[in-house]
Amino acid sequence: MTQTSGVHSDSHTYRIVISSCCKVGRVNLGLGVLALMVKRGQGPHVAAFNSLIQGLFLEKRCDEALKMFDKMIHSGCKPNVYTYNIIINALCKEGSLEKAAALFQEMKDYRIALDRVSYNTLIDGYCRCGCKDKAFRLFQEMVKAGIVPNVVTFSTLISCFCKEGSMDMAFKLLEEMTTYGISPNVVTCNIIIDTLCKEGSMLKAVQFILEMNTIGVTPDVVTYSIIINGLCKNVDVDSAAEFLFQMKNACIIPDIVTYSSIIDGFCKEGRLDKVDQYLREMTAQGLHPDIVTYNSIIFGLCKHGLLDEAMTLRREMISSRCSLSTSTYNTLFDALCKEGSMLEIIQIFQEMITSGVTPNVVTYSTIINGLSKRGSMDMALKLLQDITTCGISLEVVTYKMIADALCKEGYMLEAILLFQEMITSGITPDVVTYTSIIKSLCKNGDIDSAIKLFKLLIKRGLKPDIMLCNVLFKGFCLQG
Repeated sequence: MTQTSGVHSDSHTYRIVISSCCKVGRVNLGLGVLALMVKRGQGPHVAAFNSLIQGLFLEKRCDEALKMFDKMIHSGCKPNVYTYNIIINALCKEGSLEKAAALFQEMKDYRIALDRVSYNTLIDGYCRCGCKDKAFRLFQEMVKAGIVPNVVTFSTLISCFCKEGSMDMAFKLLEEMTTYGISPNVVTCNIIIDTLCKEGSMLKAVQFILEMNTIGVTPDVVTYSIIINGLCKNVDVDSAAEFLFQMKNACIIPDIVTYSSIIDGFCKEGRLDKVDQYLREMTAQGLHPDIVTYNSIIFGLCKHGLLDEAMTLRREMISSRCSLSTSTYNTLFDALCKEGSMLEIIQIFQEMITSGVTPNVVTYSTIINGLSKRGSMDMALKLLQDITTCGISLEVVTYKMIADALCKEGYMLEAILLFQEMITSGITPDVVTYTSIIKSLCKNGDIDSAIKLFKLLIKRGLKPDIMLCNVLFKGFCLQG
């Protein structure tokens, strides 16, 4: 911005430079140009402020963007509808709806003409936060103000009502679109189909797809993927396969999501020949299985007792550099526990840790349950200690199983400590847990401790069952 050549930069040139800086992510440079502009007596234009405010918001520098808005007003530069729309959009995205609504009201107070973008932005903000009633009232206000809604307005509202389970209202809005001469697009239709599938209303979803052509909307790959996934989830894999066939006939190429859905469906039904067929078809089209696809196949193999094949697939994943997820490992651990392959479980658990995959409560519960059932209590207790260190809370059923196994294996002290840990963690032991420990105490001749525990059970409002009473009775008999 030198003037050594005799060329003077006017405000329009400055605005172009500031806008360009912000578009390429050089907002600080744009701020420097603004300072230079002011220094040389060029009053900042609204467009320059708008570019900087938007640039700051894009860089997540929200406080600075709002300060820039204040600076704009104090400099005597009047914000326009575009300024407000930028700020309202940013505030809505960060969930600051009260501030966004206040600015929206400020526009009205200052008689700044609101446009369709203003309304659509705040409607979307309300919808994102599940405030469907406020969103709909704003829509009604928009129509009353003579601002014609568009497909974005209706799609936003339809999506919101679908998410909230108000399908009648969603269909009413879909019908209302036609009164404005607006045709729904494929995105709008996909929202409705997806919701119907999630509700299990597959007949309505299929019927809606058949009606799409009558309203001039052609189903796309997302449409077919949604319906195929929905049918598979509702255990109608053959119908899903028929839709895949129709999809290909319509020259719509299935993607990895489509194939993963149908493969998952056939895996759950144990029809592994079909899984192999679609896997080969998928790879022939240049699509490679991702973690979702692999997880589905491994689950199917493990579910139907084909653990060796699942382990082979695991090795294939590793060799193809497809990282196993926590879910993958959990499926394998569950199958290995059922097979009693405890040494292999420990080896794969170490592999999981080394690979940087974080175990969750399901991982620990599965392995500890498996170890407990096999009497490997030392390993189970070591893992239990690791869980406590990591701050992971175990499920009640896992605590019960460990306590029972400890009692059976004669780890009385550890069982009592675990019982105390349950209570400290806010987990209420049930009658079965009390019975396991009381039975073990009686066998060890510690009838006094057994009675104390029985009294604690009564104090905590639990009702002893016939099994517990029999345990105590036998304990008294042994005591003589």
